[in-house]
Order: sequence, then C-alpha cells, then structure tokens
Amino acid sequence: MGNIDTMTFVKIILGISLAAFVTSFWVLMIRDCKDNMEGYERYKWFMILIVGNVIGALAYYILPRRKRKSEQGF
Repeated sequence: MGNIDTMTFVKIILGISLAAFVTSFWVLMIRDCKDNMEGYERYKWFMILIVGNVIGALAYYILPRRKRKSEQGF
C-alpha cells in the first residue's frame, strides 16, 4: 500500500463532510415534518422525504416551510 497524496485526502474529507451535512439536513427535515405537520400532509411529506431523500428534503424545505412562514407573517 502506498501513501495517499494530499489532494486525495482532502477529497475524502470533503466527501465525508458533505455526506454528513446532507444526512443531517435530511434527518432534520424528517423531524420538522413530524413536529409541524398533521394528518394526511404529514404522511404525504414523510413518504416524499423517505423516497426522495435529499431531493425530497430540499422540496420540503422550500415548499411547506415557505407556506408556514407566510401564514405566520414572516
């Protein structure tokens, strides 16, 4: 086994960091859905989050959260 060069090491660290960030974001969106949605909307968004993973989490972040903020006056 040879030594890995600096760029390879940086790419590995960046990849692991990105994966950790994306997974944390996904889990936070699932938790937000659980805490703030009710009834059919909760199950619909939960399934979108599970099946869509990161794309579903981005959709959840943009669509329902914007609607809730406008209802609250933000």
